[in-house]
Amino acid sequence: FSPVQPPRVLLEHVPKVHFYEGGARCPEDLCFASVMRAIVEYLGEADYGCRHGAPITPKCKVSCTYSFMLGVTGTAFFLCWGQGWQLDNVEIMYMSDDPGAPSRRAFEAIGYAQEYVDNQARGEDYTRQRIIESLRDKGRPIIAYGIIGPPEACIITGYDEGGDVLMGWSFFQNDPHSNAGVAFEPTGQFRKRDWFKDLQGLHIIGEKGEKPSLSGTYHSALQWGVELARRQRVTIYGRERAVGLAAYDAWAETICRDEDLPADNEAL
Repeated sequence: FSPVQPPRVLLEHVPKVHFYEGGARCPEDLCFASVMRAIVEYLGEADYGCRHGAPITPKCKVSCTYSFMLGVTGTAFFLCWGQGWQLDNVEIMYMSDDPGAPSRRAFEAIGYAQEYVDNQARGEDYTRQRIIESLRDKGRPIIAYGIIGPPEACIITGYDEGGDVLMGWSFFQNDPHSNAGVAFEPTGQFRKRDWFKDLQGLHIIGEKGEKPSLSGTYHSALQWGVELARRQRVTIYGRERAVGLAAYDAWAETICRDEDLPADNEAL
């Protein structure tokens, strides 16, 4: 006997993420920190909030969750410069030799387990089933990389047609350079078919456990920031990059090469 799976599930009230469009909330243009902020809001964690974006509870201990996430992940301290002008210098997985460090530190700070699923290693059927189980059985959204645009973090909030279509929020869903073939729900979430080929991995949110004290988290984040600033080189996926304060020197050296910045190339 196999229970019938609903062909469609869409979680309600998952906060939207997007590049700054004005308003009281501070600009949240760094994708992973913004996605984590939205996830924490959806999970109803009373210790976190945004004093400008919504009324905070009397129990709120962190009044800007976005800034908190920038700090604990290391994004606030992160500098990276690959040889030449590489658009993925902004990728936070390059801040150390451990590409999973930023996301792991984020979930540890809020006291939740998480599992990273390498969809290319596990295959489409396995990945689809894990997404369906999280949404249908646990009522938890999923953090995914890619789907629309570059492999930055987005939120999967639902599925349709048994998983053939995924729904959610992406920073790039309204970008005409990235959203070819994307449709939209009446509530604004994207609808993406043939999503597997554009997915670069995802985080399945696990059970809530005991989170560390805020003082311990802040101390750990500052230590991490100093470590990131002092680090000089990382090698990720076989490519070496200058990081930390050494990235400034690498950037300055590059920008002084006139041959790399021809006067008739407006983009450069």
